[in-house]
Amino acid sequence: MARPPGHIPAGTIPGWPEEFSPGSNLTFKHAIGEDIARWWQESIYERTHLFPGGFAEKLSEGLPGDHSYIYHQIDPVTRFVKLEMLGSTSSIPIWLHEQHIFLQNETVFESAVIIDNPYQGQGFGKQLISNVYGVARDLGIVQITLSAAMMGKYFWAQLGFLPDRDSWESLLRPGIHSKLLSLGKHVPDDVRIRVLRLLESLEPETIRAIADFRDLVPSSIKEYMTADGRQKMIPLGMALLAEIDVPWYGVLDLRDNDSVEVFQNEIRRRRK
Repeated sequence: MARPPGHIPAGTIPGWPEEFSPGSNLTFKHAIGEDIARWWQESIYERTHLFPGGFAEKLSEGLPGDHSYIYHQIDPVTRFVKLEMLGSTSSIPIWLHEQHIFLQNETVFESAVIIDNPYQGQGFGKQLISNVYGVARDLGIVQITLSAAMMGKYFWAQLGFLPDRDSWESLLRPGIHSKLLSLGKHVPDDVRIRVLRLLESLEPETIRAIADFRDLVPSSIKEYMTADGRQKMIPLGMALLAEIDVPWYGVLDLRDNDSVEVFQNEIRRRRK
């Protein structure tokens, strides 16, 4: 839990050693010495008023299940933190989140964001990334980065994440074009023309307009079949991004007002 620092006597480390010791749901993969605790105080505690346990709780706030946290690495030299968080019930995972925090580069890298199938579509991914966004702001982080795969290729684009220019030009544009053609008559002519015109652009921001197409088309993913064996209808934007075999590396630049506005608007919309 967050604790106000109050008056810290010179030479002391807040919370040392109790708050830097393993607990029932908190694990450190290496010993935490006073050098690490001091660095945590200066780099994280003074900005967030959070110790390692509370820091992880902040990042997993509002997520279901019994939470457990593993700090794989806290490195004062490289100013790096690797944290794995898990929510589960009866030993069955609900969600997994692993992130690398590079304070030196002012970047958070989301290396794993996994929501188990029965729990998808309930807003847990949105809650998780909203937590990360808030903590990133507190720490002065300027970029949140991730590898977009599976449904995340659609979800992250909606939230304002952008692919790098090379991925957009050489991978995403041709992949989206091929998927569009494969949908054939399921896409109205006027909609197809609008998508094709968008694909002429070399600007990665175009992915947001692609994600915004709401016209319903049949999904090609077997898991999305209805109970009676028919293809499930999904938004065209989802089909064009999530159902192409093109993972991409995405960035939410917190210095870019347009990206931040897209992110905040989408978070607000999903909370309604």
